[in-house]
Amino acid sequence: MRSHFLISAGQSRRLGRLFLLRILSILVLALGAGLLLGAPRFSEWSPPVNLGPLVNTRFNEAGPALSKDGLSLYFQSNRMPGGYGGNDIWVSQRASRENAWGDPVNLGPTINTAANEDAPAFSRDGHTMFFNSDRLGSLGMRDIYIARRTHTDDDFGWEEPVNAGPGVNSTFMDAGPSYLENEEAGTPLLYFGSTRLGGVYDIYVSAQADLRQRAGCGRLMGTGRPGAGAQQSTERPAPQRPVRWSGDVPALGPSGQLRPRRPLGLHARDHPRPLVGSGQPGRHCEQPVR
Repeated sequence: MRSHFLISAGQSRRLGRLFLLRILSILVLALGAGLLLGAPRFSEWSPPVNLGPLVNTRFNEAGPALSKDGLSLYFQSNRMPGGYGGNDIWVSQRASRENAWGDPVNLGPTINTAANEDAPAFSRDGHTMFFNSDRLGSLGMRDIYIARRTHTDDDFGWEEPVNAGPGVNSTFMDAGPSYLENEEAGTPLLYFGSTRLGGVYDIYVSAQADLRQRAGCGRLMGTGRPGAGAQQSTERPAPQRPVRWSGDVPALGPSGQLRPRRPLGLHARDHPRPLVGSGQPGRHCEQPVR
């Protein structure tokens, strides 16, 4: 009788565990189904539609970039008449997202030159535009330039573009900029393509440099303020001004990991570089190595 009672108790415990596992399995399945039902669902992309003869011509139109509000379409084109050189950056506007795009307008001589300007890209806040150019004064065959504007609704209020400098540009092709605010990590990143090693495009990323200046370091890019003997503030400049970039540009490795590349094999502070836009050589300038 006692043995029978013990066996029954053991069986009861096993049955209890099996019942509990089944209940847990049902709960997990229900939770998974709820997550799947709550996840956003996206349809397939529709067939592409040509934007029509107002935007497109018998010339080349490419490299589109939309403003954050969706009311301004920037792109590159070598259309004539109205262009300044090879590829220029143009903008087409519309009154609302339901309206058709209007006649494109050239951004004018502040942005465009007799050379090529192409591949516009914007910062998230819309105050900064990055683009490629092989204009006179570039470091290489194609450089990345940065232009700023005070009002994001003014498509023709861009200031004079500034070369991103030797922290980003090389004597080769540097193009296709994409700017990441990177608020979580705290260091903005600029992704771009470059042919600096091997003659084919690789993807590189450059971190925005700290703004530390010591004696003889020239001017902070775009500020017009000379470097003083004392260490300057490490705070970011006012948002309407571009800042310089780290001289240590890492490449993305085959598996996507960051792979530092230092073309000269030197730490940034061992090989001082001129501050962008200053026209003066950097001395004792501490630039962070990312």
